[in-house]
Amino acid sequence: MQAAISATLDKWGGLDVLINNAGFLGVTPLAATETKKFDLMHALNTRAPLITMRSCFEALKLSKGTVLNLCPPLNLDPGWLGAFVPYTTTKYGMTLLSMGFQEEVKKTGIAVKTLWPATLIATAAVGMVAGEQGLAMSRKPTIMADAAHALIKQRDRFAEKVSWLDEEVLGLLGETDFTKYANVPANAAHIQRDFYIGKF
Repeated sequence: MQAAISATLDKWGGLDVLINNAGFLGVTPLAATETKKFDLMHALNTRAPLITMRSCFEALKLSKGTVLNLCPPLNLDPGWLGAFVPYTTTKYGMTLLSMGFQEEVKKTGIAVKTLWPATLIATAAVGMVAGEQGLAMSRKPTIMADAAHALIKQRDRFAEKVSWLDEEVLGLLGETDFTKYANVPANAAHIQRDFYIGKF
């Protein structure tokens, strides 16, 4: 990661946006989670964003840039905590890092935001966990791309808080019909809400 960041700065002379999107999805309860698997989740979901934010800090300060981390809003519903707490702690760790880093850098002009889908998104990870049925009840990744673009390009409009859902962002831009994002158009009325959104 350090080498990639250095190469980016050398090639482009600066950095405007840092997006932490890589992650590891693990939906096992604590009693069934191997230490090696938890270490991988922690390394990708929590440790890596800390390293990239720290390593990009000076460049982002110069550009008054934006950090966008893909992690959920904090939801302490006991059901979600009990379902797969090892994964949850690593993703919430990323959220807490984001909230704390925003407070740390608020006088520098850097904006730190988090983004999470309100529904399942048709990704390889969802396909692995939920299969074809899950993909059929998902939205296209385009909705996340559109929301991410808005958070970065119109960040003053979203200055009120750190954590956002894709639907919230696009709703503030006037979007009311999300059916165009359905991965399977015929299932647009039956999209599955994502992890951590609402009650378990």
